[in-house]
Amino acid sequence: MSDEFINSDLIDRYLKNQMEDSERLNFEEKMASDPELANEVSLQKSILNGIDFHFDQELKQKLQKEEAQFEGPAENGKKINLWIGLAIAAVVVIAFFAYILAGSQQPAYDELYYSHYSPYPNITDPIARDDINDAQSPMQLYESGDFQIAAGLLAEQLAQNPDDPQIKFYYAQAILANDEFNEAYEIFETLASDTTHAFTGPALWYQSLIDIKENRIDRAKSILQQLIKYHRDYTKRGNDLLSALENQ
Repeated sequence: MSDEFINSDLIDRYLKNQMEDSERLNFEEKMASDPELANEVSLQKSILNGIDFHFDQELKQKLQKEEAQFEGPAENGKKINLWIGLAIAAVVVIAFFAYILAGSQQPAYDELYYSHYSPYPNITDPIARDDINDAQSPMQLYESGDFQIAAGLLAEQLAQNPDDPQIKFYYAQAILANDEFNEAYEIFETLASDTTHAFTGPALWYQSLIDIKENRIDRAKSILQQLIKYHRDYTKRGNDLLSALENQ
């Protein structure tokens, strides 16, 4: 690319259809003549999809868990209405946290961490459905949940490509899944300080989660404020987590 840094805001507006027709046409002409820009747009699109998938799957799992909890025999063999179940669950959760706050001065930061943490989805080398039993690449092993083996293979790749942000990010993900919080944090911190790649936002998110897990709450709040300010795809989730911290 002719520019030293990629305009991530411009790419973001392009991917979210926020450009005027003339600006969009000019941007697409520039992509056609600039393979590096085209590759960066493609990567940014995958990461945005990964963010959406990450949070959609988390929400889906929570809803499925609530639905399973309140399913059961009912009159005429019908299920208890899901929304009634969720309303009951909401009351129970509110009462539970009210009890915790009233009865204990120790905030449940571990619980807050685990309720928001899940490994980032594999957006680089997904397993084909017909290859589900033959996953051999580091990222396919990662997707299968074989985090320890995946971490070893990713470490080998990282030794050969120490400046590759994608390998760094997924290596940090793999070791974080194995509860290696300190090393993962250092890698996320390095990635978050570099705005020339597309993993800055996700790195900040996981950095804040580890800070919560380790009871570094002021630092977690500062990182979340930075995330909300500069990475719009995390605005809602960042604000929700920040509010949860403020209410502890």
